[in-house]
Amino acid sequence: MAESFVVRTPEGAAAGTLTVTVNGPRTTFSYESREITPPSRLVLVGAEGYVSLGVPVPEGEGMCLHRTVTRMALGGLDPTGDVSPILAELDRDPAGLIPAPPPPVPEKAPEPEDSAPDETPPPEGEGEPEPEPPESPQDAPEPEGQIRWIPEPEPEGYFTDPLLRDACRDISGVLARRDGADVRLAFPYDPARPFPMMPIFRRGALTEIGGRQYIVFPAQTEGEKV
Repeated sequence: MAESFVVRTPEGAAAGTLTVTVNGPRTTFSYESREITPPSRLVLVGAEGYVSLGVPVPEGEGMCLHRTVTRMALGGLDPTGDVSPILAELDRDPAGLIPAPPPPVPEKAPEPEDSAPDETPPPEGEGEPEPEPPESPQDAPEPEGQIRWIPEPEPEGYFTDPLLRDACRDISGVLARRDGADVRLAFPYDPARPFPMMPIFRRGALTEIGGRQYIVFPAQTEGEKV
C-alpha cells in the first residue's frame, strides 16, 4: 500500500512530495523535490508525536531522501493516517511542530424524553442561562516544558544494540526525560568535535537545553528499548 503526501515548510509552503509505502512491519519513505534547498530535516508529524526521517541530499536538479524503518521506529505514528510531512531547519525542535489538540467541546445535559414543555412564562429577569464556570487550571493539560531533564550517568542501559551501548558508554553529561513509558536521551553536541552516537545520528533532533546544544533521541517507546 502506497500513499503520497505534499511536503510543506513550517510556514506552509510546498516543498516536494513524500511517498509512503507500507510493507508488513516495514515502511519505506521516498522524498523528492525539484528544487535545491538548504540543509533541512524531513519530519513526519502527527498528534501522537513525530519521527525524524533524515536530511535530504541533492540529486540532479533537486533533492531526495529514501529510508525504510520498522514499526517500532515510528513510535506509534500511523504513516498513512492523519500525519503531515514537514521540511524544517536542522536546528529547529521537531517537538514544536506537533499540532496543538483541539479544545474540548462541552457536553450538554440530556433533556427528559417524557416531560411536557412548560408553557408558563418565567418571571421577569429569570430564564437566562447562567454563565458556565471557567475551566479549572487542574483540568488543563500539563505543558511539555514541565517534564524535566535529569542527568543520566548510564545511558547505555536504554539500548539493546551492542554497537549503540558501546558508543554511549563513556559519554558524560547525558540527560534523560521521561514521559510515561517513553524516554528520550539528550547527548551533548559540539559541531567542532566528532559526535560519538553517529550510528543513529539521523534519528536525532538538534535541541538547546539550558543554553547548550544537544542531540535528542527516542531511547524507549511504550516501554520498549531501542
